[in-house]
Amino acid sequence: MRWHSVSKEVNKAVRESIRRLFSQPWHSWSEIPEDHGQAMFEEFKRNASAKLRNWLECVRRTGNVTQWLLKFVYDDLCIYWESPEYKAIYEQNKKARSSLKGGSLHTGGAKSVGVIVREMEKDLGREPTRLEVFRQTHLLKKMNESDPDVWVEPRAENSNVRLIFII
Repeated sequence: MRWHSVSKEVNKAVRESIRRLFSQPWHSWSEIPEDHGQAMFEEFKRNASAKLRNWLECVRRTGNVTQWLLKFVYDDLCIYWESPEYKAIYEQNKKARSSLKGGSLHTGGAKSVGVIVREMEKDLGREPTRLEVFRQTHLLKKMNESDPDVWVEPRAENSNVRLIFII
């Protein structure tokens, strides 16, 4: 991957991060309220983090050093990728991905639980309880009010029952 295409993707991530949260006619970055600026930064950080993770995984798998990655950085990464620390994390994640139990299913999509909690706070006008957040993220969305609750998987329903008794 050439540096030009990397900078294009970074520019796109910044542009999308700002577009999603630019809700007022602010004339400069200093006019944007701190909470909006922080949200834009968090959005960019999430996008950039995922992109960097993908690029580095591609380099690790193929050994194809791209022009944007300095040789001494690549050499240090290779040392880390060979370390017992990295191999332990890699094996643990590999085992989790191949588990027959499936992953941690939830209905939030790309949204983090933190984002969902903030949205719920805004809607409810208060901080949601752990049970409310769990139900929000593990129940399939209803088409109408008469639809029964449908959990994403049986383990989620069992966890919900345990949460009710804990709380």
